[in-house]
Amino acid sequence: MKTVYLHIGYFKTGTTALQHFLWHNRDALAEQGVLYPETGCLEQNGHVHLVSSIFQKHGHKIPVWLNETFKPEAIWSALRAEIDSSDCQDIVLSNEHFCSFCHNYSVEPLLAELGSLLEGYNVKIISYLRRIDDYILSWYNQIIKMGNCTISLNRYIDLLLGRRDHHLYHGRILNLFAGQYEQENIIVRLYDRDHLKDGDVVADFMSLFGVDAGEFSGREQSLNSSLAPEYISLRQHLNVGWQSCDTGRYYHENVNDVLRNMAQMDADANQGKIDVEEMLTTLWPHITEIAERYCPEYLSLYDDRLAVQEKYEKISSGLDQEQQQRFVVSSMSMLCKENAQLKLEIRKLRADSDLLVAGLQRQTSQLNELTKLFTRALGSGMQPPRRTVSHLTATGS
Repeated sequence: MKTVYLHIGYFKTGTTALQHFLWHNRDALAEQGVLYPETGCLEQNGHVHLVSSIFQKHGHKIPVWLNETFKPEAIWSALRAEIDSSDCQDIVLSNEHFCSFCHNYSVEPLLAELGSLLEGYNVKIISYLRRIDDYILSWYNQIIKMGNCTISLNRYIDLLLGRRDHHLYHGRILNLFAGQYEQENIIVRLYDRDHLKDGDVVADFMSLFGVDAGEFSGREQSLNSSLAPEYISLRQHLNVGWQSCDTGRYYHENVNDVLRNMAQMDADANQGKIDVEEMLTTLWPHITEIAERYCPEYLSLYDDRLAVQEKYEKISSGLDQEQQQRFVVSSMSMLCKENAQLKLEIRKLRADSDLLVAGLQRQTSQLNELTKLFTRALGSGMQPPRRTVSHLTATGS
């Protein structure tokens, strides 16, 4: 029986670099008995179409950029055909959004659907984990970089600790997959340089299949770089600024919105220094459960309990208030100038369009007049006028 290795991430554990490597070395890997199917796969997003097809079937929203047009049954049937026609015994499916099955959704139908679609194969789950406090920072960095998040790190942590269905809780997700595929089929690896083979996630992942990644091309060390901690606060302020702008509003109104939002952010930031030790104490039962059930070495990541404290402090300190206001207001000024320039260009395009329409209307009128002249000439047996359509077009009259 062929074995499908379902790589479910985790988020922020080098998945983009790994998927890039697997995609660019499909043929060479197949020669070594490892199939990375093309069906449902994108170069740097892994098998995202496989995941989204299940979400779509169960009525959940999917990102607009995926532009799904196929039925879930069709794409999974195509996948099974590709797997069954291959001589490879090991199959790798990779996408971190398999973890999203357990985030804010009714989990059981999604996992049951996945189990049905992979029926007939031996299924193993591969998941990489990092320190949970480091994971929080990395994920916060990601959503700040995407431009959607405007809340402070303090408030973000409070929200996470109050939501047990969030993908922060790795153990819960592993337990749900273990319920579907049995605990012995869950493979947990540590995303930590000291624990990865050669300090590299690609080399470590391929070692599971007895493959030396150093013999292959397409190695990218970082395809999804993070913001430096000291710049996260700055980007958060910019996010507030962008979301304060409404098309057509005056500049001073936009700036007032920015400053009001910044005042709220400063109040949030002044709630106090983030206590990493206290946060880890809150999460410790969750951490020890992962170690006990799946990976005893996981606890070794926390030998230095305050290893990431400095990163938290850099984010919390950020820029002083004067620097924040100066930078954001100047950025808003630049944005408004660009908006004004865009409006000028739109007005010019409209004026050019009006001229073109007027010219076409004149030509239509001239053509109608010419048609009447031809009709009269033919009716009276007279020679038609020599003024032709081509002449009208050439002169523009």
